[in-house]
Amino acid sequence: MTLIFACAPNVRTIETYKSNQKKITEEIKGEGSNAKVVKRSEYYLNGQIKSEVKITNGKSNGKYLAYYPNGVISQKGQYKLGKEKGKWLYYNNSGQIDSIHTYSEGLLDGNTEYNVYGKLIIKQEYSSGMKDGDFVEFYSDGNKKVTGSYVMNLPSKKWTWYNLNESKTREIHFTNGVKNGEFRVWKDGSLYLFGIFDQDKKSGTWKWHRTKKDLDSLVTYVDGEINGPYQAWYDNGILSVSGSFDNGVPNGKWEWFSQKNTLDSTKSFKNGLLNGISTFHYKNGQIKRSVNFVSDILHGEDQSFFASGQVKEKTTYISGEKSGPYELWNASSTQEEKGTFLNNELHGEIQRWYSSGIPASITSYNSGILDGVMQVYSLSKQLKRELF
Repeated sequence: MTLIFACAPNVRTIETYKSNQKKITEEIKGEGSNAKVVKRSEYYLNGQIKSEVKITNGKSNGKYLAYYPNGVISQKGQYKLGKEKGKWLYYNNSGQIDSIHTYSEGLLDGNTEYNVYGKLIIKQEYSSGMKDGDFVEFYSDGNKKVTGSYVMNLPSKKWTWYNLNESKTREIHFTNGVKNGEFRVWKDGSLYLFGIFDQDKKSGTWKWHRTKKDLDSLVTYVDGEINGPYQAWYDNGILSVSGSFDNGVPNGKWEWFSQKNTLDSTKSFKNGLLNGISTFHYKNGQIKRSVNFVSDILHGEDQSFFASGQVKEKTTYISGEKSGPYELWNASSTQEEKGTFLNNELHGEIQRWYSSGIPASITSYNSGILDGVMQVYSLSKQLKRELF
């Protein structure tokens, strides 16, 4: 009878903790020049094993296991000559699978799954280390939360977001990682917003809905900027505002309306600045004020009116300052005051009348300061006072 004895591998400690407890050990097979490391193990300070892997020619090769300090497995997988391969499992410290990854040549390749307390939360496909393929995120009850896909790490094609009740909340199309195509948003199961992206820029007509039939607002975009008609509506379906944009700024005539469908105000814009007549209206539709702007600055005649339509005040502006004639009337159309301004100051002769129309005073000003004779009259048209 012939007996063959196999020598057990030698174990050497190659690193220790400060307390001299072993930290990393290697198993050696063979002797002398034939000695080879066949396994490497790492330990926690308490002596519990932390990880172990087989070694071939100095590289991790074969089964790999990692552990939590309590001895529960934290990772399980395979190496091939130093690179991860095949399916790798990751666990939480209770022993439940936390995630699953698939590798090829050390790169993520295939399905990857993430779990929370044993429930699948994310499922993702990889190719050669990059996100490539379908992506699905789940709610804890298993219903889908997000669906989409990647091509070489970039979002691609249609992506959809869902509520817990599985109704859609948002839908976006991507091309090479940028928004490109139809875009939708839902509220309470009904379509709220529809628009189109062209290479990450808003394009065409965007519609905000209040109900399936009624629009909330309507905006036109060109190259990502508001360009063209703009409209918005009240909850009762009455038009709230109507105007247009040119290269992202208001342009042309804009109109605002009350919820009772009466005109509230009008403004004229040029290159985003107020330019031309702006009007403001009473609830009965009568003009309350009419004023002229030039490049966002008051310039020209500013008129105010009573609700009856009678003129209340006229003031002249030059480059944002009161300069020129002004007049005031009462509700009975009787003139109350008349004069001129210069650089926001009373200047020249100022006439005032009693509400009955009888002259009340005549005063002269020079740049806001009394200058010259001031005459004050009684209701009987008699001169009461004269000051110099």
